[in-house]
Amino acid sequence: MTNNGTGGQDRNINADIGRRIAAKMADAGMTQGQLAEGMGLTQAAVSRKLSGERPWFPGELMDAARILDMTVGELFGESVAAPLFGTEAVLSGAAA
Repeated sequence: MTNNGTGGQDRNINADIGRRIAAKMADAGMTQGQLAEGMGLTQAAVSRKLSGERPWFPGELMDAARILDMTVGELFGESVAAPLFGTEAVLSGAAA
């Protein structure tokens, strides 16, 4: 972590995202080269992004999420939870 000059710690969000992507890749048995190919990047570029050395751009996050069957929110650490109300209830007006 680096000091952001305000006394707090500025965490590396790119590395956090990279760790989540790498974990999902490991679960799926996917290599950096395979992810890179799906994203239109080189393996070296993916490696630098996974380590937090290079930033993730919005389109790349969308591509990685699609390839790994994740949401972009999951890449940022959000958990996937069931909605508070079922879609059917919301559409029928039962939740109103």
